[in-house]
Amino acid sequence: MNSIKIISILSLLLFFNIGLKANNENGNKDKSTNNYSNSLKKEIQSLISFPEFARQNKTEGFVLVQFEYDSNGRLKVLNANSNDDLLKSYVIQKLETFQMCKHALGSSMNNTMRFDFRIL
Repeated sequence: MNSIKIISILSLLLFFNIGLKANNENGNKDKSTNNYSNSLKKEIQSLISFPEFARQNKTEGFVLVQFEYDSNGRLKVLNANSNDDLLKSYVIQKLETFQMCKHALGSSMNNTMRFDFRIL
């Protein structure tokens, strides 16, 4: 009878430990995906500067873009909204000429980003 209790308790502990490990691995995968997505977004943000035409015309605005990238590392704009058509065209053109780094190829991630253009 005692050995059945010990086996049951050990089985429960093993099952509980396996569940914790699986949960931890999923959490780490989500964190690494979020970290990668955040660093990708920072890299893209750094490549899109305030356009000279907007600076000269004192144009301010935003562009909200949804995009994905394919196995070749090319960005494809799926949807774009803006309060200014020139800023929208500028961001789309910049994104579609952007080439992803090699480690991102084949990931096929979907992203949404907002670009704000403000005169300081």
